Formats: sequence, structure tokens, C-alpha cells
Amino acid sequence: MNKFRGDMSLFDHGVEFLEERGKVPVLGLLPWIPMLTLPEEDAATIEHQACIDSSNQGKQIEIVVVHFPQIANFDDFDPLNVESSVRLRFVQTPDEIGCPDVLILPGTKNTLSDLQWLEETGIADIVKCLSSREVSIVGICGGYQMLGRQIHNPHRLESKSESIQSLNLLDVETTFKVEKMTTQVQAVITDDSIAPGTLGETLTGYEIHIGHTETSTAWLSHKTCETNSSNDQEPNHLDGAQSEDGRIWGCYLHGLFHNDLFRRYWLATFGLVTPDSSQPSSHEAAVQSLERLADVFETHVDLDNLWTKLQQKDQETHHAG
Repeated sequence: MNKFRGDMSLFDHGVEFLEERGKVPVLGLLPWIPMLTLPEEDAATIEHQACIDSSNQGKQIEIVVVHFPQIANFDDFDPLNVESSVRLRFVQTPDEIGCPDVLILPGTKNTLSDLQWLEETGIADIVKCLSSREVSIVGICGGYQMLGRQIHNPHRLESKSESIQSLNLLDVETTFKVEKMTTQVQAVITDDSIAPGTLGETLTGYEIHIGHTETSTAWLSHKTCETNSSNDQEPNHLDGAQSEDGRIWGCYLHGLFHNDLFRRYWLATFGLVTPDSSQPSSHEAAVQSLERLADVFETHVDLDNLWTKLQQKDQETHHAG
């Protein structure tokens, strides 16, 4: 059992009930651990976070992430929530958007379906309207594909439509391919208009998508890219696109904001934070949270009993084999 709040002894009868009905022992009761910086497993937690996270109040850079019905890789934005100068919100309706400093279209399990949802809800019109103001518009992976002129779908993947008009905010076009790109990535910043001062820096992350996007304003060059053997994309391909002023941009790189130098130099363009922030990096914050979780687990769980049962199970499996 985990995330229990209040007096732990109040759950004594609950333990007895579970052991009686489940016929297995309860090895521990973990208390609620506040302020853990760890990735969520389920997108259902996003609405909960957006409703109750009061720690974001009073922060200075407001970043809105559109919560697609089929949102994917939403932990891309966890590092932004660690920054003291950022207020991060996930939204699902036009009324929730307001006028943020940044609006992000994230990854999605179905680009075409979620693009249609953008149009039907009216959020697409809001995004286009904000793009004509001083709001920065960012697209990651599927969101990047949506920012282009068109998405071509010759193999009828995700939809029966052969070609779909997208938001037309970036001068790119995407063509869906049967093969899916799934690879770890190292990419060099070849144009630092988005985050001045990062030219030549290497970013790490991963790609997971279908489709190839033709671009003439790339700002990343993937220097190592272990592609699928069935994927015909070149290892050192160019990635990303941007508007002339660098305010509207996108790329395929998941984990982009986990790169601390890029994230902080980009945030510095809003004039409210400095690149040499003394805050822990996103990696350090995650490690610290894992250490805290491990300490609490060790304190509240009967580890001797746990190890004994694991060994018994291992022996049973060995004898059965």
C-alpha cells in the first residue's frame, strides 16, 4: 500500500482485512511522500496535477501544454516544472488556455486524430491566434508535425485521408511512412536562435514516431542515431524547424527539456531566469527523489520478509524449469 496520509496506525484494521481476504501478507505501508520529482506512469494524473498543484502559483513564465486525448511522453515537461521561474499547466479546453508565454503541442499516440480534436474543440484557432502575438508556440514530435503545412498519408496510417491540412505555422511538410522510428539520439545544435548561447552543444533524447518531415530551417543535426534496420532515415539527418524570429519552433527530440543547458538558455530568452541557475539539474532532482523514495521504502517495508519470499519464488521457478 502506498501514498497513505495521516496516522499510520489507523490502517491496522485495513492490513488485517487485506491479509484475511487476500491470503497474502501485507509487507508494508508507505506514507505519502510530498514533492517527489519522478515521471508519472499514466496521463490520467495530469488533470489531477493541474487542479491541485498550488506550488505553481506566483511563478513568472507561464507555459501551457495542450493535453491531447492521446497525449504521449508527457514526462518531457517534468524538468520545466522543477524550474522556480515556470508555471506549468496542462489544458484541454480553449477557455483554459488564456494568454501564456509559451504554448506547447506535445507528443501523441495518434497525430491525425488529435489534430482533428484540435480543430473540433477550437483550440487550433486559439493556437493560430496566439501565434500572431508574442506567444511562443512549440511542437514536440506529433505536435511538431501538426505545426507544419500538411501531413501526407500515402499508406492510410492513423486515418483514411491521403493528405491533411495542418496548422501552417512552420514551413514544413510531413510524410507518414510504414516504418516506425524508435531510437536513442544525440543531436548537435546547429542554429541557436531558439536558445542563444547553445550553438554546438550536444543534446540527448530519443525519437519514437512514424513519418519524415522535410525542413529548410533545421536547428538540430543528429550525430548518432541507431535507427531500426528497416528504417531508411540517414543516421546524421537534420531535425527541427523554426520561424524567422525563432518564436515558433519544433523538433522530434523527446527528452529535449531534460537537457539542462538548453532548457535554461531557452527560458532565459524570456528575461526572467539566468542560464547559470543554481537549482539542481533535472537529473539530480530525479536522483534525489529516488533516494528519498528508497529510504522511505526501506523504513516502512519488511525487507527481510520480502527477500525471503523472493528467494522462495526464485527456487520454485528454478525447480519448475
